[in-house]
Amino acid sequence: MSYEAGKGDKQRPTDQASYASNFDTIFGKKSKFPVQYKHEIKYQGLSSHNNEDWYVCVNCGAKDWIATGYGLMSQLSFYDKPCK
Repeated sequence: MSYEAGKGDKQRPTDQASYASNFDTIFGKKSKFPVQYKHEIKYQGLSSHNNEDWYVCVNCGAKDWIATGYGLMSQLSFYDKPCK
């Protein structure tokens, strides 16, 4: 007794070179090392109202504040995200 799958068991013939080039065209080639831009953080000033240190990224314009005296740069909301 033979146990073969039905109608769709055999792969259809394909032109591998054409398939590969179309795949890259549709989905794009992924770079091994994607370009990621780092934030260039600049001190913007001290808020006199809340005593907060304000920082801005000169590349993308992202802004955030940290507490004066004990805040860490890693607490900025955009610190660990890639720059746009």
